Amino acid sequence: MKRSAKICKVIGTIWLYLAAGFIILNIGLIWYYSGFGRVMEVFSPFNVWNLIAVGITAAPGLGLLYLSDKLD
Repeated sequence: MKRSAKICKVIGTIWLYLAAGFIILNIGLIWYYSGFGRVMEVFSPFNVWNLIAVGITAAPGLGLLYLSDKLD
């Protein structure tokens, strides 16, 4: 495995773990301050703004993993 591919893979994996942790932390904070109903409202599959925000959060990590596959 090339050095740049390995670096991209490590950074992409770290990014995805941090993004998942950030999203789970936000679920917990919303639940604590506003209740479970608000969590269901925010993370509804029909809430387009949330889908866009999750996509923007995960895109760099997924892009780096894709790039590492192409470089390898």
